Amino acid sequence: MKQYQVSTAEKKFIGSHLLVAILALAVGSLFGPLQAFEHAGWDFYPYLRPLIKSYYQGLTVHGVLNALVWTTFFIMGFLTFNVIFGLKRPLKNPVLNKVGF
Repeated sequence: MKQYQVSTAEKKFIGSHLLVAILALAVGSLFGPLQAFEHAGWDFYPYLRPLIKSYYQGLTVHGVLNALVWTTFFIMGFLTFNVIFGLKRPLKNPVLNKVGF
């Protein structure tokens, strides 16, 4: 059976999902230590004052980026790759997939 070659457009589609996922994980993970420091009595949130105003905003950003954005975009990129590679055929409707991004 012939091996299917993933096209450049499909690679960009998959890569963009994985890039957003990894960036969300990286930014969201920065707030984990800040939460630990807050519980230890060290308040570093005033240094982030223009972006994050309080512990609870940091907690929300951490939760949303790690629980929602990371998982959604990683699953979409990873499963798209698995379907393309596993079925050895291109995406049926790439325009619809781009709209879903």
